[in-house]
Amino acid sequence: MRRIIIAIAALSSIMTASAQTDRTPALVSSDHNGWEYEVKAGVNIGGATPLPLPAEIRKISSYSPKMNASLEGTVTKWIEKDGPWGVSTGLKFEVKGMKTGATVKNYSTEIVRDGSKVAGYWTGYVQTNYNSTFLTILLWLIIALMNSGRCVQECTLPSNLKVNSRVR
Repeated sequence: MRRIIIAIAALSSIMTASAQTDRTPALVSSDHNGWEYEVKAGVNIGGATPLPLPAEIRKISSYSPKMNASLEGTVTKWIEKDGPWGVSTGLKFEVKGMKTGATVKNYSTEIVRDGSKVAGYWTGYVQTNYNSTFLTILLWLIIALMNSGRCVQECTLPSNLKVNSRVR
């Protein structure tokens, strides 16, 4: 098993991806006018919990994240072609979910089934199945802080000072 993991790590470290090398006249024109386009796909690892953890939750027995995927499309317009200022907007679609098991004491519970409700306090084991879908509208003011050759460090505002790089 250890050899398989080492082989997978070695193969993934030597695999490379290359961007599109042939460009249409529309892409050349967009680049000349200061427009950039990005499409991002990802997987989030994590969960959701109230903080601080309620005293009613005595022990977390199991945790299983679901396939938490995200897909994002962003368009950036630089005010001047080589200037430091830009505006970026886009859409981000995320799906998040997890399954947990916990031992609780006096846990406030409400069960809704077929239009009828039962509410009360539960002591024992609780299994939670959490699913959420998010659609986020993105809007940033971008300031290019440094230009060192082909790489520009950017700060996106008003988010929590997100720093990333882009290649010019």
